[in-house]
Amino acid sequence: ASWHFLARLGLTPSFLAAQNRGLVALDQRIQYQREVLAGALLHVGSTLLEVNAKTLRYQHCMHNSETQEAVASMELLVGYLDKTTRRMTALPDVVAARARAMLIPPAPVPPGAEGSLP
Repeated sequence: ASWHFLARLGLTPSFLAAQNRGLVALDQRIQYQREVLAGALLHVGSTLLEVNAKTLRYQHCMHNSETQEAVASMELLVGYLDKTTRRMTALPDVVAARARAMLIPPAPVPPGAEGSLP
């Protein structure tokens, strides 16, 4: 799921190779919510959560296609790596722009709810 999601941003394996760049996983968290049996029909959706100068945070959610129940999720923080210097570097402008366009804006805070906890 990650490579398909990253390709939507323009970070294809061929682009990374041509630019001598790579991606490094800085943090990865997996949550298993439901048991999945052999033969279950599953689908995965991906959501971009955060864009920074050198990093992307995104989440994959796996659902049972028959019941629509969430069965697992994985959140990743990846860094954009210069393979020559072995240091993280800024995302290309076109990639950062595509990523920002994919961000889902946060839900508005209802009037009077500022500072209150749910």
